[in-house]
Parts: sequence; C-alpha cells; structure tokens
Amino acid sequence: MFGSTFSFWRRLVGKTSTAVAEAERRLWVRYPADLQANIEPAERAALENRVSAKVRDISLGGANLLVDRPFDTGQMLSLELPQHGDAESHTVLACVVRAAPEAEGQWALGCVFSRELTQADLDGFGATRAREFPSDQRTWTRYPTNLRANYQKIGDPENRVFSAQVINLSASGVGLEVTVTVDAGALLSVDLIAADGNVVRTILACVVHVTTQSSGVWALGCNFIRELSDEDLEALI
Repeated sequence: MFGSTFSFWRRLVGKTSTAVAEAERRLWVRYPADLQANIEPAERAALENRVSAKVRDISLGGANLLVDRPFDTGQMLSLELPQHGDAESHTVLACVVRAAPEAEGQWALGCVFSRELTQADLDGFGATRAREFPSDQRTWTRYPTNLRANYQKIGDPENRVFSAQVINLSASGVGLEVTVTVDAGALLSVDLIAADGNVVRTILACVVHVTTQSSGVWALGCNFIRELSDEDLEALI
C-alpha cells in the first residue's frame, strides 16, 4: 500500500495545474489573495530556513503558494501569514498535498492547514470573497457507517498499518476511531473497506483534529486531498 501511495503522488504531481483544478472540487471556498508570507520546514523552524512565498489564494482549510524551490508532498511547513494593516503575523502548521512546477523556476504548492482558520483570521489577512458558490451538500453531508479502514502514516520508517473504525464518511473526509494516538497535521494513507471486505479506495487524508475519548481511544477528523466519487460513496454507504 505504501508503494502504491507514492505511485499515486507521482501521477498527481505529473499532471498540469489546469487538469488538477478541473478534476478537484474545492473543499472550502477559496479567496483570492496577494500576500507575501514566510514558510519553513516545521521540523527545522529557524530564521535561516525561511523561504519567501506568495499566497495566491486562501481558505479556511488551506492555501495555494508560489515559491522558488520545490518541497516534498507530505512535508509539514510552518506558514507565517501577515495580518492586514498590522505589523503582527499569524503562524499556522500546513501540510503540502500538491506540488507542481511552474514557469521561471517557480513551484505551486497546495497546502492543507492542520486546523481550520476562523473567518476572523481570513478577515485579518485581508482576504475577500471572489464570488458566492452554491453549497455542496454532497461534499459536507456526513454519513454514519459501521465500516472498517486501514491506515498508514506517511513517513513512518516502520511502514506500520493500523486498523480503524469509520465513524462517519463524506465525499470530502472521514472520521476514524483509532487505538493509537495520531497528531493533528499527520498525513495518512487510508484504505476504505466496504462491508464485503474489499478495499474500495485508497486515498490520502490530512488529520485536522484529534479528540480523546473517555474509553481510551481517539477520534480523528480527516480531510481527503480530493473528493470521493459518487461511485465510491455508493459502494461504501
């Protein structure tokens, strides 16, 4: 499963940005932006590691950045965003889920925040809504299930595979009950298993929140890097 996940990444990065945009349905409303920000690898946060980035659009759940060097998919970044009309800044943890080369040695990074921003955060960055989008009930409707899943943390040197109970499922994300703690911001490869025991889809998901349960297990809220198709949902629900 781990090898097939990276094969998927190679196929995804090889697509043009236009093709990705057409194939991907947005999980959050995107606001156009023209901000200068600083990023640095989260594990090596220091002034000398900072890279300047242009924020081209931003949402409650992520941002699109333009930088002058490549970053690996799955890499965690510390993103420092300027506050609109103020000298202060706001730093968020972001996971690189897409990386595509652009002209003149630039790279476009699609990043998912480890925790969603608030509308007040967006207002503070000076983000403005481009246009209203109709709500997508298919994206947000969470269906309770009694399914199982297997998951693997990207970057785990031991390539361990864990089992999880699926709490709920939507086109854009999944709730998992796990017996081993997982940090918010982790990138997972998730096997979604149908009632007949067959794997319907293996998909990458970013953990956006973690809740400790009284029974000693953890509930993970995960966002997929792309939406499930109608066929996948029908096979699972």
